[in-house]
Amino acid sequence: MRITLFAVRHKNKVFEFAEPLSVTVEKQYGIWWLNSEGALAEEEYDKSPARVIQAFASTVNMLWFAYAKCNDKKLDKGARELKQTVLRLVKRRKVCRHKLKGR
Repeated sequence: MRITLFAVRHKNKVFEFAEPLSVTVEKQYGIWWLNSEGALAEEEYDKSPARVIQAFASTVNMLWFAYAKCNDKKLDKGARELKQTVLRLVKRRKVCRHKLKGR
């Protein structure tokens, strides 16, 4: 099945995509697979559709912190290009959790 992702959540962070990301999620040989194409081309697999999307969110989180937030001086040319791609396609939002008084 084709799914359009506008954002993914990893723990207390939401990663919004500049453009909707179309992914394929399907079950093959008892395992769920997620395939994305384009600049954020990834392949993930896990036990359920929800877990495979979480695996993809974890990968986006890794790309954000390993490349987008990394100092350019520590990156080679290919990594700097990936950093620019991630910065162009992904925006990070922090989810705030507030406890309501009386609850």
